[in-house]
Amino acid sequence: TRVDLAVSSGPAELTMPDVVGRDFDAARTLIAQLGLATAPAEYDPNSTQPAGTVVAQTPAAGSPVPAGTTVALRVAGNP
Repeated sequence: TRVDLAVSSGPAELTMPDVVGRDFDAARTLIAQLGLATAPAEYDPNSTQPAGTVVAQTPAAGSPVPAGTTVALRVAGNP
């Protein structure tokens, strides 16, 4: 018997999660699990947050984003 399969490449659009306040590595892992990419980190040496903490993100949390979108993260501390 013939069987036809349809394979999804995932949702066409996702809701951007809020990763501000998370550890940078944990944020990157979550973003990758959703099928999004992470741009090289931008560091904020003047932040009062603990080093390695995400202090800003683009696109903003709650924004609809297409699968494969590159997310920019600003991280407390120095590289």
